[in-house]
Amino acid sequence: MRSLRQAHSGPDTGRRLCPFKGLAFYDVDDAPYFAGRERLVARLVARVVDAPLLAVVGASGSGKSSVVRAGLVAAIREGLLPGSERWRVVVTTPARQAPDLPPADAPGPAPRTLLVVDQLEEMFTVLPAEAQAGYAAWLTAAAGRDDVTVVVAIRSDYFARVVVHRRLADLIAANTVLVGAMSAAELRRAVEVPAAAADLQLEPGLATTIAADVVGEPGGLPLMSTALLSLWERGDGRYLSLTDYRETGGVRTAVARLAEAAYAPMTPIQQTHARRILLRLAEVDDAGEPIRRRVALAEL
Repeated sequence: MRSLRQAHSGPDTGRRLCPFKGLAFYDVDDAPYFAGRERLVARLVARVVDAPLLAVVGASGSGKSSVVRAGLVAAIREGLLPGSERWRVVVTTPARQAPDLPPADAPGPAPRTLLVVDQLEEMFTVLPAEAQAGYAAWLTAAAGRDDVTVVVAIRSDYFARVVVHRRLADLIAANTVLVGAMSAAELRRAVEVPAAAADLQLEPGLATTIAADVVGEPGGLPLMSTALLSLWERGDGRYLSLTDYRETGGVRTAVARLAEAAYAPMTPIQQTHARRILLRLAEVDDAGEPIRRRVALAEL
């Protein structure tokens, strides 16, 4: 579910909003609830001024999509750069049909276009091999225009595969920002700011405890957001307690609980299909650790 969830919190209070997204990313309209990455977003905004193509690179679960959409795109739309509130913003992924851009020779002044390609790794996992070169050429052609700025977000484990597309690889190598791990203070902001925006009270110590559980954990952000979403669903939409967090097992069991809730109601045949699909979606790295991958439907 992409949109922020709502629930009834009582007969006199109407519907209350959950500011946490679980396993989904924060999109442009979720910007008021996105926090903790202010310094990184400021770097991205500064880099798009001069870069024809800017690559945002990070590990799975590092929050690239949220940073680009709820951070960078939202800042551009708010006019953080002079006149950027008038820019035309196009957000897409390789799994979608490549959007049409304004004609390069259109008469009269035209607003700048910010072309954002999220999940660029889909160029390798979704597009057939014969279409990948064409997509790379489309991207580089867009980046070569004076009225277009391109931003791509790509998982770090697919970064090296871009080298087969020489021109695109050169552009990415020249203009890359890495999405690193968040500090404990940034993680606390990622809990406290959206809660305050949704008028949601946190028990003292909850944000600090969650940040301590997540800091330094690979892919910890989706775990944190899923744990917070679970806490919100458990309560009345007004208050999140440290006791509930500890009783539910915190971030370490958040995704397992979510998966079990989805898996248990399935029929035995559906569970068999689900196991097969999930195994196809997993790879193991050189250390024997599982890593997430996207698989084309034809492979399943």
